Amino acid sequence: MDHQEAVVGPEIQPEEDPENVAHTPPLQRRGPYKKVSDSAKARIMAARRTGGDWRAIAKANGVKTPTVRAWAKKEIVDDLPVFKPKGGARHSKITEEHKNFIVDYLSRHSTTTVRQLTQALKDAHEGLEISADAVRKSMHGLTYTVKQVHFEPETANNEVNLGKRALYVQQLLQAQGNNRFIVYEDESNYNVWVSRSVGWSKK
Repeated sequence: MDHQEAVVGPEIQPEEDPENVAHTPPLQRRGPYKKVSDSAKARIMAARRTGGDWRAIAKANGVKTPTVRAWAKKEIVDDLPVFKPKGGARHSKITEEHKNFIVDYLSRHSTTTVRQLTQALKDAHEGLEISADAVRKSMHGLTYTVKQVHFEPETANNEVNLGKRALYVQQLLQAQGNNRFIVYEDESNYNVWVSRSVGWSKK
């Protein structure tokens, strides 16, 4: 009986349907910028200051958490207003006279805040309308930057204070000799919490 051998040829792949071929989805483009209203911003910041659920209010108004934290930094750390004033008198430009005042004021009050400096500048120049942000930019132009404060008492060992310390020791020894009950009070931590730890200085 004759046997027939099957001839195996190359495997034929089915043709791909162009409609079924997977396509790479297009890149998602960022949508248009959505401006946050001042009223929504005020509600969010008020809730943050009072310990309210500011995250829920921000989410309801389409504001992301990092944006709110940036507002808080601007208000608390940088000491700048979160809201830009609308209407009113137009802000004046800072002149050389104003810059000289800033330099002199900071030399005497290095731990002042930008708002305090702005108010002092307005008080010293009648009719001047200037924003804290403009004063801060001028300070940067004058190469001022924030640095850690190191207190160096200049009068610690003068004759007057040496005499006070000697008198204190005499009175302390006398009180101990009279069996007086002595209470020691340390002001170091008190000074830490009521004093600003940073100040303005030239770069």
